[in-house]
Amino acid sequence: MEKVRDLLNVKGRHVAKCEQSCTLGESAAQMSSEDVGSLLVHDGGELKGILTWHDLLRALARHPEDAGTRPVSDFMTTELITTTEDADYSEVADKMVSGHVRHVPVMDGNTVVGVVDRIDVVARQFRQSEEKTDDLEAYIRGTYPS
Repeated sequence: MEKVRDLLNVKGRHVAKCEQSCTLGESAAQMSSEDVGSLLVHDGGELKGILTWHDLLRALARHPEDAGTRPVSDFMTTELITTTEDADYSEVADKMVSGHVRHVPVMDGNTVVGVVDRIDVVARQFRQSEEKTDDLEAYIRGTYPS
């Protein structure tokens, strides 16, 4: 079974984050410049929540006049679904689906060591499909296992 650690070793462990006092405008600019779909929200180094593009859109829809100047703490998700590096990758995918989330922080105790997102899940599934197709083609040609 592939572990979350394996994915992080390939994709990297960059974690985009901001303080909960950061404004939505600042966080949107940061997410855009770092090309990420979420920011982990901290208060003095302690993980407090997550802010996603979906949270930004909801904030803009509900508060069009002042959303950009309000703190992320007003709109972040505080009930986080997390995982560890030792978790099976399929468990994380199941958590994403059942929890209706797109980004899952990877924890080592109280420290965030990475983030797994739905794009990672899709890319992994695509790789697995390609490998299975290659194996089937090799079997049909009589060259399996190669």
